[in-house]
Amino acid sequence: LQSAPDISAQTIEEADTILGTTKVSIISVVLIVILGNILFTAYFFRRHVRKPLRQIIKSIAEVDGIGAMVDSSTHKIEGDEWAIISYALKSMQSELSSQLAAIRNSEARYKLLVENQGDMIVKLDSEGHFQFVSPTYCDTFGKSQPELLGSVSPITLLAKGQGEQGRTMMDLYRPPYECLLEQRSLTTKGWRWFSWNHRALLDERGQVSAIIGVGRDVTDRKQAELELDRQRSFLHTVIDAVADPILVIGRDYRIKMSNSAALKSFGRDSEINPSDLNGFCYKVTHGEDAPCKDSSHPCPLHQVLQTGKAATALHLHKTVDGERTFELTANPFTDSEGRILGIVQVSRDITEKLKAEDRIRFLAHHDALTGLPNRILLRDRFIQAANYAERAGHSVAVLFLDLDHFKDVNDSLGHKVGDRLLQEVVVRLASKVRSSDTVSRLGGDEFVVVVPQAGVQGTSEQIAGHILEALSETFRIDGHNLRLSASIGISVYPADGEEFDDLLKCADTAMYSAKQAGRNTYRFYSKEMNQVNSSRLQTLSLMKQALDNEEFTLFYQPQVEMESGRIVGLEALVSWNTHKLGRLRPGQFIENITLEDAMELFKLPREVGEFEGQPVKVNIGRFGPYVLHNKKFVSIPKEEDPYTIPYEKAVELIKAKRIADANKTIKLFDENPDIQVLNGRYGPYIKAGKKNVKIPKDKEPAELTLEECIELAEKAPERKGRFPRRKKQ
Repeated sequence: LQSAPDISAQTIEEADTILGTTKVSIISVVLIVILGNILFTAYFFRRHVRKPLRQIIKSIAEVDGIGAMVDSSTHKIEGDEWAIISYALKSMQSELSSQLAAIRNSEARYKLLVENQGDMIVKLDSEGHFQFVSPTYCDTFGKSQPELLGSVSPITLLAKGQGEQGRTMMDLYRPPYECLLEQRSLTTKGWRWFSWNHRALLDERGQVSAIIGVGRDVTDRKQAELELDRQRSFLHTVIDAVADPILVIGRDYRIKMSNSAALKSFGRDSEINPSDLNGFCYKVTHGEDAPCKDSSHPCPLHQVLQTGKAATALHLHKTVDGERTFELTANPFTDSEGRILGIVQVSRDITEKLKAEDRIRFLAHHDALTGLPNRILLRDRFIQAANYAERAGHSVAVLFLDLDHFKDVNDSLGHKVGDRLLQEVVVRLASKVRSSDTVSRLGGDEFVVVVPQAGVQGTSEQIAGHILEALSETFRIDGHNLRLSASIGISVYPADGEEFDDLLKCADTAMYSAKQAGRNTYRFYSKEMNQVNSSRLQTLSLMKQALDNEEFTLFYQPQVEMESGRIVGLEALVSWNTHKLGRLRPGQFIENITLEDAMELFKLPREVGEFEGQPVKVNIGRFGPYVLHNKKFVSIPKEEDPYTIPYEKAVELIKAKRIADANKTIKLFDENPDIQVLNGRYGPYIKAGKKNVKIPKDKEPAELTLEECIELAEKAPERKGRFPRRKKQ
């Protein structure tokens, strides 16, 4: 048996032998692998690198225009791959350097262009911070580039919808990623208008990475546009101020523009913009479906297009007030080359003018209040009736009608009631005459009726009777019950005359005869009437002159009681000492005048009776008719006739005056009846004899004592009559 050390040594030797063999094998394998890699690399380089390098070099050379020189150089190093690689890298470096130089030159040129550009150029990031600003922007807003770079641009606010045009700036964040807007900004030169063109830059993900903005100062253009807008607004204001409708109509009959008057006329709201009045002119103004073609209703546009000149026409237009008549004036409007584009049509509403002309023509022959024929038309109607009567052998009656005491209605109730009464009178007259008769108003309360009798005897008399009967019925006007009568004079053609004026004069004379007969009747004309009327007028004229010349003398003739011979009264007689006829007794001239004439001429009172033992008399004074009783005057109302006022009415007026005087009294003093406290037209006052004294405002009229009244009367200046009118506070 071998010892353990011997076995270990042998094992170690065997292991070393095996290890050495293994190392040699491994080294051999590694060398074989390295050699293979080298061979593969050489093969790969030759096949897959050398050829592309040669192509790159050739391409670079062709770009630089030195292809022949490169071919010569590469031929010299044909077998040296590393030399080829080195040459290729140098060529690429040279090309990159030249391109970099070109880029720098281009950048310098663009920088020079931007710095000298009149427009502003900015670049923003997606958050709206400045990345670049041009010098023009800095100069415009008075800030430096360091101040602006990195700061938030106003565009950011707009883009977030916080500005007036924020909704427009949001277009930068959606296709087509651009927007154009105008805004007003504060600059070193004040407020200026700028036009900004913005475009967004997108990254590879399609997100906004930057915003490029180019701004231009358009203040001059904007001011010109604003001035143009002001002028346009001014012109439209002027056009709207025209009361006549104005339409601008194109060749296709479409309304291009209109003024506010046109909007109102054709039923549009006044607040609508005039440009909103669209549509075809014939549809808007006439409600038709086609242009006007009727010769009686010509189309102004068609006339202008045919003649090239202005045209006028009369049209019936449908408006909010119904159909109205318009006078159209159409003028052509042209372009810069003189081609007619349409018309400017001015429509003048002449409806009221035509009505006024018709009214004028009507009033030329009719009465304005009643609508009855006037004197001119009445004459024409009479001539026609007279011509027919002459041919047929008939007669024509002329009735002259005058309303009795109509003046009292006007004076007491006013002209409005008087006019209404006249209109009611006309209605009743029309109901009592025939269709062939003519009723005319000459003026005031005078009417004339022309009655062609057509051979029927008594026609005029029957009509006069019917008229008097109709007028006698009570008129109810504005709550007043009025009674009326009339006096009618009748003349007949051809018996009383052949001329209209002569017959009218004769009927007038007969009417005065009817009044003298007691009114409310009619009279036919006779020649004696003319003589009496002439004598009456002459007598009145002479008596008026006699009053001025004091030719009348008053005599008192005693009235004696026959049984006792006692004088019981006196009778006053007036004689007239004429120069030609001598002294005339009352019976020789009084019979030619009426009671009214006598009262007006001589101011003679008419005694109507007694009241409380004192006579009641009616007279006409300077200020109108009055009732005299116990030395007190009571005015007679205008609606009462002083010549026929009854006794009962006179007493009623006296009592009413007493009640009115009693109501005026505030305080009486029994110890001194000459001093009274009264309530007058202008307030309370003290009447002390003939002196009227104003009561101070701090005094209560009902509480004044006699001593206070005397003191106030003594201090007041001497002044009679009414107090002056108080001024309104």
